[in-house]
Amino acid sequence: GGETPLTGSDSTLVGEPIVATQLAIRIPESTRVGAPSRVMLMAVDANGRSVPHFSGDVTFTSSDEAASLPETITFVRGRAVATVTFGTPGEQTLTAKAGDLTAEAVTTVVAQPVVADFRIELRSEVVAGETTRVRVVAIDADGTAIRDFSGSATIASSDAEATLPETVQFRRGRGYFAAAFATLGDQQL
Repeated sequence: GGETPLTGSDSTLVGEPIVATQLAIRIPESTRVGAPSRVMLMAVDANGRSVPHFSGDVTFTSSDEAASLPETITFVRGRAVATVTFGTPGEQTLTAKAGDLTAEAVTTVVAQPVVADFRIELRSEVVAGETTRVRVVAIDADGTAIRDFSGSATIASSDAEATLPETVQFRRGRGYFAAAFATLGDQQL
């Protein structure tokens, strides 16, 4: 007897490759002067679907002549991430270009807040000689906390006998220290 050879078959529909027809760009709606902003880019087809095989370099331009832009970044699997730092307050445009594809986005750039004062927070009553925790918050002219302030401030008290540090160091707009008042009555920091 002869053996029958084994065979098998299947079929598939071969379509055209997905072609990138545009770039999708995403940046924060607002950012501060001098603060790095993350920019996300994605190559998409006419239907807005991701084109994962897209590769190539992208360059940036901006309406903000003081902006710090990357020279060139490269798409990996149809996506690219960049960091842009704007230098001029106001509405600014960022344009990305990869080959024939271009995308544009707008962000509002706000000026860095200026520390106008410090808000000192401590309990309304303390016992002479006992240590109490004090919080100091950097604020702008409107009284809003400035969360990115880092620096130091000198500490002084109306109580000449108080035990306190000479300075307080700020981190994320706040500084903490321990104080012990010695003189009875209303005292100030």
